[in-house]
Amino acid sequence: MNKKILIVQPLLAHYRNSLFQELVNSDKFDITVMAGKQINNIKEIPTGSPRIMDNLNNKRIKIGGHMFIWQAGVVKYTLRTKPDIVVLTGVDPHIISNLWLSVICKLFLNIKASKGGGPTAE
Repeated sequence: MNKKILIVQPLLAHYRNSLFQELVNSDKFDITVMAGKQINNIKEIPTGSPRIMDNLNNKRIKIGGHMFIWQAGVVKYTLRTKPDIVVLTGVDPHIISNLWLSVICKLFLNIKASKGGGPTAE
């Protein structure tokens, strides 16, 4: 059985469309790409595949003069689907849901952090 991989993106940028399509069409892995809706004026790609989702709501939170983003829905989806590997791309300290997701993966899903910094299964 193929490992279930969840890739979390800040958004579905148009310049990564071919990469996402290749990944989700692979027979070697069970990959789902999950991303937030548009941030600022960055162009999104049309989802076209049920395994490429733009269903995260990028909520902006201002704390101490700094703008942070919480990707609402990512923790709940991850806990429900229990992937073997979670890849956090576009890792940015302003996306505070990534920090919480990393903790959830380690504590509740037994997914350990990789040497690359993102949570992955060993």
